[in-house]
Amino acid sequence: MKKFILVLVLILLIPIGVGAAEKAELTTPIVSPSTTSYEISRIILDVRGSMVFIELHSSIGTPYVATYRGPVAKAMMRALNKADLSTKSLKRRIFERLIADGKLPAATVTGVPE
Repeated sequence: MKKFILVLVLILLIPIGVGAAEKAELTTPIVSPSTTSYEISRIILDVRGSMVFIELHSSIGTPYVATYRGPVAKAMMRALNKADLSTKSLKRRIFERLIADGKLPAATVTGVPE
């Protein structure tokens, strides 16, 4: 009798069937909230290391990082250093550069400089 119970327990513990676990396949996939804008969170100009680090956050809070290195970063820092920021803000210049370089999708820069 003990052997019968032991064999029954072992049989119940053996997984039956081969394949993936159960799941519900959605007829219509859930679309994540769409990103409608980005804001600059942090700008780091590493002069000695020849790097420009730009951290942004999307309208849904997703972080995004863009970097420039080497001669491109040096030229960018030189241009920003000499720029007349009373006519066009630092953030606007950076957004325009990110868009022009394809690091951000096409966009219109809006808002008032802080």
